[in-house]
Amino acid sequence: MKCRAMRLGGVDENRDIEDIRRLAAEIGLRSVEDAVALVGSFYPRSQLQPKVQFGLEEIFSGVAEDESKPA
Repeated sequence: MKCRAMRLGGVDENRDIEDIRRLAAEIGLRSVEDAVALVGSFYPRSQLQPKVQFGLEEIFSGVAEDESKPA
């Protein structure tokens, strides 16, 4: 539901982004493909707006960057 509710305006300005990041980490989603597949299992693909795909790409590119940084 958070992914479908994703608001336009860029992921940095979106209130749902941090919630989506936390939820993805909690359930072990590691890629855009995993996230899109999960959302698609609840909502028909035809109902997913392009902003969902783009938003998830931004979120998971940030996750990959965070994981590659030294601790």
